[in-house]
Amino acid sequence: MSNRLVASAVLLLAGVFAAHGAGCSVIVDSKPAQCSTDGDCRSRGATFVDSFCGAGGTCVRSVDYCATNVQCIERLGNEASICRKSDNTCVSLVTKQCKLLADKDDLRNDETVIIGSHGIPSWAVQTQACEFALELVRRDFKSTQGGLPPSPTSGGNPRPVVFLSCDVPIGQQELHKVVSDHLFDNVKVPVSIGPFASIDMTTYGVQKAIAAGATMLSVAEDQLAYQIPGRVGSVFFFGLPVGAIITGYAQGVNLIEPVIRAKVADAATRPLKIAFVYPSTGAADTEAQQMFDQVRFNGGKSAMENGPTLYKEFQYTPPSADPNFQEGFSNLSLTVKAYNPDIVILRGADDVVALGKLIESANPNKSYYLLAIEARGPVISWVGTNEALRKRILGVRPGRYEQDPRVLRVNQRYLAAGFEAAPSPLMRACIDMAYAALYAAGEVVDGPLTGKKVGQALLTKFTDNGTPVEASPSSILRGEAAAQAQQELGFQGNESAVVWDKTTGVKTDWELQYWCVDPDVNKPERLYDSGVTYNGRTKTISGGTPDCKF
Repeated sequence: MSNRLVASAVLLLAGVFAAHGAGCSVIVDSKPAQCSTDGDCRSRGATFVDSFCGAGGTCVRSVDYCATNVQCIERLGNEASICRKSDNTCVSLVTKQCKLLADKDDLRNDETVIIGSHGIPSWAVQTQACEFALELVRRDFKSTQGGLPPSPTSGGNPRPVVFLSCDVPIGQQELHKVVSDHLFDNVKVPVSIGPFASIDMTTYGVQKAIAAGATMLSVAEDQLAYQIPGRVGSVFFFGLPVGAIITGYAQGVNLIEPVIRAKVADAATRPLKIAFVYPSTGAADTEAQQMFDQVRFNGGKSAMENGPTLYKEFQYTPPSADPNFQEGFSNLSLTVKAYNPDIVILRGADDVVALGKLIESANPNKSYYLLAIEARGPVISWVGTNEALRKRILGVRPGRYEQDPRVLRVNQRYLAAGFEAAPSPLMRACIDMAYAALYAAGEVVDGPLTGKKVGQALLTKFTDNGTPVEASPSSILRGEAAAQAQQELGFQGNESAVVWDKTTGVKTDWELQYWCVDPDVNKPERLYDSGVTYNGRTKTISGGTPDCKF
């Protein structure tokens, strides 16, 4: 070989090694020069997609370019990796905030469907139970039929389903943006369940889902999120419609009034007084107006008919917005004492219990209290061993009655799986949302699974009169067969039936349960459903008088 040829070979090899050192791979071709521009490479066919013209006129491409998940798994040495098909880029699924719920080798299948979850499992036992609920659903579909039904590109094989469960620790709420960015921008999940926390989390997540063309299901009851344009068909609220808790309060007044008249010595014939106590937020202002419009007492009179001497609103600044909230709470409790109400309706989160303690201390044994689900935990420590106070508290929460056969069955299945967190309404709602999303995904039989297609199926295929299916393994084969046949689904979840309002994307079928405090201080869970239920669709109460041992 001539010296000139040897030198040329050395230069060519140097160019190849330089390309490898820069994280690139050579696309071998027998011709001595493949290209002079990047366009020359891309014009050579599918093998050269995303390539560029490198040293010595050789077409090379980035090491991140991929065609299959296996390429990424082997290249990165990370089983939790996928090839993002939208731009043929390797993506690692697991982060400090997100972990994978999957079986070994699931991601080696390019047909695997990844569902996101922004469910804040570290915040409480109830939210941790949601993550366990998703794992239970994953196992249900895997053991029943291997996942979702085959797609046009899966070769007749089922498509595994995995969940990417993400968390935002308490005190690090700013990380919610990182989580939503990862789910919708990096992984590009077609569907995500959650978020379940603050207004900022929900609003940001909704906006991200819409922009990414994804579908999101959430238990959020947030008016700001409801008002975001373009969300119908993309974002579905499994929680209560706006104002539902207020409806629960108003109905609760009707349940408490006869108790007061029977139990309080001087209240048999005199008019009763109501105090509505709420935080100074925009949403709460709207709820105050709703409460004013809905409440009926003293012979069925409205708040306006009763007048300001019998119905009065008290607004407070929540602790998150007022460093001197303790002083404000103390002043408010004295103002409420002076008003001397028979019923105090407390609207808010954990702070309402702190306020309730002060009102009770200033006005002992005078008032009955109505509280929402946010106070279910803290109210136990408030009541303690105070027998008289226990008999004057009635709460309201969303979901089915704890003794409903569907609730009992799913609780038993969940417990049998050995999960650490106890069953809860949120756990059951997460099972329902996951089943709904997977049944809707089964409706997509034409081309790739996208969030928009899942959203359209949720909006149009879930009806009152569709093929009866449930959120349980016994319904999976029937539900997916109906979905593949493009039939409508009559979906009966563990917490409620599921039909979405076509204009709001909010679940139309909802129930409220009234809860009490058990007198046995030795019970680990002292809050229990009274058996009284309000049905939001029929607008009726069933179950008689609350069994709160008044």
